Amino acid sequence: MFDDDGWDYNNDLVFTYFPGFSGGDVWPLLQAQLEQIGVKMRIEERDIASFNGLFYGDQPPAERPDLMWYAWWPNLNDAYDEAWILYHSAAAGSAGANAGFYANARVDELIDAAYTETDSAKLQTMWAEVQQILTVDDPAGLWVEDPLERTVIRKAIAGHTYNAIYARTFDYWAVTRTTK
Repeated sequence: MFDDDGWDYNNDLVFTYFPGFSGGDVWPLLQAQLEQIGVKMRIEERDIASFNGLFYGDQPPAERPDLMWYAWWPNLNDAYDEAWILYHSAAAGSAGANAGFYANARVDELIDAAYTETDSAKLQTMWAEVQQILTVDDPAGLWVEDPLERTVIRKAIAGHTYNAIYARTFDYWAVTRTTK
């Protein structure tokens, strides 16, 4: 991929993160793997305020790091809710969370059409195409981790429902203690 893109191996990839966020073991591993193919990666730490200013800022892509460590989860369990904010060209910079300024006209077209589509079979076909483009044909990101979440609850606690979108959250109004 680097050769196909005409990568200048004298350049460094710039990887930016803020401390205290999970994944501290990932970037040194990525750096070592890139070194094996001759790509140097410089790691830059920023405080959370300057990182978020960069991530959600409007600096042009040429002035941004090549890689930024971040996580995302949708508000709703719906493909549109995650796809628009991360991958639609209109969500770049301060307009959303498309921090890499990813732009693909076909992805935009499919996301826009999916917003109003009600046919489940058509939606499945559309989202499958978006997924193919974003992960194989024109990758938009390097997703490296989906941490395993564990919730431990005593037998005497009832009413907890696991929420995959908001892991590690609890609806305290629904939770009760039983006599067992």
